[in-house]
Amino acid sequence: MEGTSYRAIGRLLNVHNQSVINWVEAAQKLLPDQVSDQERTDYIEVDSFLAL
Repeated sequence: MEGTSYRAIGRLLNVHNQSVINWVEAAQKLLPDQVSDQERTDYIEVDSFLAL
């Protein structure tokens, strides 16, 4: 949400940027296809993502 790149996160964590990408992709696979919470909201935030 802060616009930090994978490469910058890798530098901050002292790991290779591909490790960060792998972590994000692994976390993405754990997410449900659809959010189960049907409560109405005034706004949503959507960020770009890599569809696999």
